[in-house]
Amino acid sequence: MNWLNLSPTKTRIIVGFKGYQFLSCYSEKEITFRFYIAPFKREVWYGIVSSWREYLTSGAKYRGKLRSVPLPDFSLGLSLPVFNELLQRFNDPRIKRPDGEKPTGNIFPLICSLEDARLFRSESRKNLGQKVSPKLIEKIRYLDYFQLKLFYNALEITVPLNISNIPFLEEDSCFRLKIVTFNLLKDPSNQVLLNLFHPRHARRPKIVSGHLPDIRYGMEKEVASCSKTAFIGESSLIAAEIEYLRKKYFWIKFHKGSDTLKEGLIGWVIEKEGRIRSVSRSYRALIESGIYERLQTDVTARKMKGRRQTNESIGADNFMGSIVMNGGIMTLFIMIFFINLVACMCFLAEFHDIVRHKIVIVMMKLARLISLYVWEHVWMTH
Repeated sequence: MNWLNLSPTKTRIIVGFKGYQFLSCYSEKEITFRFYIAPFKREVWYGIVSSWREYLTSGAKYRGKLRSVPLPDFSLGLSLPVFNELLQRFNDPRIKRPDGEKPTGNIFPLICSLEDARLFRSESRKNLGQKVSPKLIEKIRYLDYFQLKLFYNALEITVPLNISNIPFLEEDSCFRLKIVTFNLLKDPSNQVLLNLFHPRHARRPKIVSGHLPDIRYGMEKEVASCSKTAFIGESSLIAAEIEYLRKKYFWIKFHKGSDTLKEGLIGWVIEKEGRIRSVSRSYRALIESGIYERLQTDVTARKMKGRRQTNESIGADNFMGSIVMNGGIMTLFIMIFFINLVACMCFLAEFHDIVRHKIVIVMMKLARLISLYVWEHVWMTH
């Protein structure tokens, strides 16, 4: 908290920031084949494959010449430790995980079309006198038509012919973006900002009527299902919503996005203090202590009371989470163990002559010495 004197008669007290954030419990942590392949760069895999190809070619070429030489074929026994080393390199914390071991925190993973995001970002950095990209004008026109078609469909009105051919491209691979605070759509700049998420994003619950309690019910149900759904709202609403969801669904890990859209300052301006500066000073101290922010959160949380319950469809008993790394970390250790076990068996199979004539004989002699020592010790005690 901070305050700034604008003039001798005005004092501004900053109580926080406002903006739009998102919350979700979705996290891409599934163990996939790409999870084990992507940590190594393309050049590394080219080097591994090319060296392995040369090794196989040379082995096939000189295999006939080496058959007369009593050397063991230890190719498999040596190749498995190599893969074991690659797997252990994968556990290096310096390697960036492709699927991510932490939940989505910034806004860009929510965007289906990163090309549109880069286009809007590059154009926003231009000065007022610079020419606007024709591609941006075309994109905004398309998004405006799409928004207009959404408006006609929401009111159940016949869509004009000039925009009737615009398809709804909602895909399950994209996040479902849920917004209850419809007031932010009144600002044209916010329309462009929200439409930046591409029309492939669904903006409404799958099964819902037009009533606000039903809309909240559908949104809560989809957010708590931990599918690709993100709830977007003002910062104070998100803070109260995530506290409510964490208490109600205590077995689910909800997270709040670190990015804030349309961020700005909020606060109070005290004018004409005159001779009662002690009152304004005490009031400023109360605000800066965090009481005001806590009251705003409580006010928003009280509005959530009486909402329609979703316990009948989502419960701790029937909630099935994904196979995540923090719950399946033993998979890596099991894989390393079996790779080492197979490598050891291959070594014993390929070096069976050495094992039988050398190691087995040494072990038998050692066992005989131990048995003789035990027998002598028992005989001396009697």
